[in-house]
Amino acid sequence: IQIQLFFFYKKQGDCEKAGEYLRKAIETLMISGVYDEDGIPVVSRSLAISDFDLVRLLSLKAQHYADGFEDTQNLATLEKSLSMYAKIDTLINKQLFSLQFERSQLNFLTITQGYYGEAIEVALRLYQQIEDQKYLNLAYFFSSKTKAIILQNRLNEGNAFQSIASPEMIRKEKELKQRMFSIHEQLSNSETNRDSLLRKYVEAQRELDVFLLRVEQEEPEYYQQKYAFITPPGIDAIQAALPGDQAVVEFFYGTDTIYSFWISRDHFVQVPVNYDEDLEQAIRSFVKQCHDPTLSMSEELGQLLYQKLISGGLDLIKKDITRLCIIPDGILHTIPFETLNITDEANKWLIEKFSISYSYSIGLLFRGKQRSFDIPYVGFGTQYTPDLSQKLKTRRLLFGSENLSQLVLAQEEIKQAATIFSGMSYLNQNATLRRCANHSPVITRSCRF
Repeated sequence: IQIQLFFFYKKQGDCEKAGEYLRKAIETLMISGVYDEDGIPVVSRSLAISDFDLVRLLSLKAQHYADGFEDTQNLATLEKSLSMYAKIDTLINKQLFSLQFERSQLNFLTITQGYYGEAIEVALRLYQQIEDQKYLNLAYFFSSKTKAIILQNRLNEGNAFQSIASPEMIRKEKELKQRMFSIHEQLSNSETNRDSLLRKYVEAQRELDVFLLRVEQEEPEYYQQKYAFITPPGIDAIQAALPGDQAVVEFFYGTDTIYSFWISRDHFVQVPVNYDEDLEQAIRSFVKQCHDPTLSMSEELGQLLYQKLISGGLDLIKKDITRLCIIPDGILHTIPFETLNITDEANKWLIEKFSISYSYSIGLLFRGKQRSFDIPYVGFGTQYTPDLSQKLKTRRLLFGSENLSQLVLAQEEIKQAATIFSGMSYLNQNATLRRCANHSPVITRSCRF
């Protein structure tokens, strides 16, 4: 009801009344709350029935403050809007530490990712108004945070359980998180006995916090792999780590704007690009040409994408840059940036002017060398035959005219990898299931001959 009244009074132009009902809606959602001077919960000291719903309401509050700036031009309202997104970020961190199930974490992050885009817009608006570098830094923080917490969360979960952490510590961590999850579910569904449940929840949260401090001290590698990704490195740390001849461009794919953040050792700039149907169609057409060898490459499209996505940033930081690391986002993941046409008398393609590399997030780029495992390389490669395609069609895994086609140079890559890693390779008739099983105890246990 409070939310409906919020939208009603907002439509009527009564911002004060609308804000009051939104505040009441937030209070209704809280099981236990400590509030700041504006009546908004202090996230680290409060507990909501649903963090998902609290994030949504805080986003509405942030938008309400931002709309207030349009009416009053009072920069304090933009500051308050940005503080709401800081609370949302804290809530997301809280979920990453406390949610036990990785699928729950990923679902939560997928739902909340759009709020980081809103945060970027507010931070950049403040930067344009005040030209204070801290707001540009915050905009970049929100951009890099989305990639860091989603991808690294998945990667680190896979690596963390291969670490030297004791089985007992891993078991205890799961047990504590399960306890918190269970008590929170009871709090969300119970109308009675809340005080007792709340005390149990606070106790469980405190026990988990103490346990994680112990993990950080006793199992630093495990902690680093699983939790340290949550906070991406700051601009100063990135610039200090960058070689003098390298620049990083990180993209954030917004609703109607593509933000690009350009970082070199001496520069940090942001270049926005209007994202409309024409640019989206240009990207899709160019990518289709790159993927289909029967189609001609359009230099006009390549030059258009270069001008839209790359040229503006390079013009601002291009001094002595010979290496370019690209961190894409959204649809930009499909673009082979090396093939973009540049308007340069000496070079035709971007790859001819720069050594190009990619990373999913800045946190991965500067994460440092991870502990390696002594696992020998073995590569297997075989030819796809018409008989195999027919078998897959019989099993309804391929349909109509679909057929498996050879991956160009795949076998050459397998052989080269075996040379690089001092391993072995088995190709065509030598790539048998028995040989594969012999090289993998795990597979051996599950294979039948």
